[in-house]
Amino acid sequence: MKNELEILNQRITLLENWYLDRMYMQSAVRKWERIVAGEQGDRGTTDCPLCGKYYTPGVTWRCTGCPVYKTTLHPGCGATPYQDWKGHRATNTGRPLRWYEFYSRHLAKRELEFLRNLLIRQPMEGRASTG
Repeated sequence: MKNELEILNQRITLLENWYLDRMYMQSAVRKWERIVAGEQGDRGTTDCPLCGKYYTPGVTWRCTGCPVYKTTLHPGCGATPYQDWKGHRATNTGRPLRWYEFYSRHLAKRELEFLRNLLIRQPMEGRASTG
């Protein structure tokens, strides 16, 4: 009986964590939808819902548990379209405004698509290992 109760508690914990991760992922998707629409800017870890949960300030890119990190195995959204976005925004401020905004929107759309695809295929982690 105790063993069955432990298994049930493990499954409940997995389901709760999976559900919370999906909520944070959906919030990240909504953030990037607003960026693509030109309704909001990006403040990096400051306004990222996933970073709000998983990023540990003071620790070099501590992203353990983040669905993006679990997919790419790169901290700080490495190996995602976000790196191109961040680099472009930091280095191309001298370009003509129309080109700059067009390319910024293109890069933001790539990040949005990446997050949407991640959300769609986010499995319920650990479900097979609980019996």
